[in-house]
Amino acid sequence: GKKETKAHSGTPRDNTPKILAPEASGSVVFENGTVSIDASHTESGYFMVRYTGTNDKVKLRVTGPDQSEYVYLLSARGEYETFPLPCGSGSYQAQVLEHTGNDMYAVAYSADISASIQDEFSPFLCPNQYVNFSSENKAVQKAEELSLYCENEVQIIDSIYQFIIYQIQYDFEKAKKVHINYLPDIELILHEKKGICFDYAALMCAMLRSQGIPAKLEIGYSGSSYHAWVLVYSSQKGHIHDIISIHEGWTLLDPTYASQHSAQNTLAHTISNTYFSLYTY
Repeated sequence: GKKETKAHSGTPRDNTPKILAPEASGSVVFENGTVSIDASHTESGYFMVRYTGTNDKVKLRVTGPDQSEYVYLLSARGEYETFPLPCGSGSYQAQVLEHTGNDMYAVAYSADISASIQDEFSPFLCPNQYVNFSSENKAVQKAEELSLYCENEVQIIDSIYQFIIYQIQYDFEKAKKVHINYLPDIELILHEKKGICFDYAALMCAMLRSQGIPAKLEIGYSGSSYHAWVLVYSSQKGHIHDIISIHEGWTLLDPTYASQHSAQNTLAHTISNTYFSLYTY
């Protein structure tokens, strides 16, 4: 059942949404006739890409300074999409790939982006293609509401976490037929109150980020299952969901599993299970 946010006796933390809206400012741009890569704000942990060509299947391949590789589908024709720089400062390569037939792609444009990130948490506070939100979103307004009486980060994390695990149901039918290039629609997830692990993680990250709390959307393996979960950063210690410990630094939370099991079972699962991250967004 639903758990209500508790009122506390101390001074509430400022719960005004803190949206770090990405901008394609045009001060650092790499481009050709169909591709524009705006790297004006790499110090804030992101860059933006716009494709204006006619190819119907276009991908972005990003190689980080640690040689980790991320591949995205460019889906917003003629508009900029935002992508994180999750590997910290250093040199990134961004390649836009056009479909040439079967499973083959050719490089349409390539650029080397040098990033000197000022705040290590910036990539995990900004919206991006996977954690896509803005100040107008109902998810942002809900996070503000849930944080109303919270005195600190841990209480906000607890309030948002409990809302998601009690109010969002796992969508087994969607899980059976989800497409490999699926992107979460945070507003739709909140409206329908259901989703898959990717949806749980994206919604939770968006709500936390909108309150100025760094959150990573992690995709990889939980045990033998391909899965998505959340890493949340707190400068404070505390307990959420009555039993789960938040320590100083990054804490792993699995809202998908928690939505289907008791706190005790969730705690035992996260302690005993191996989480192997492949990608961080």
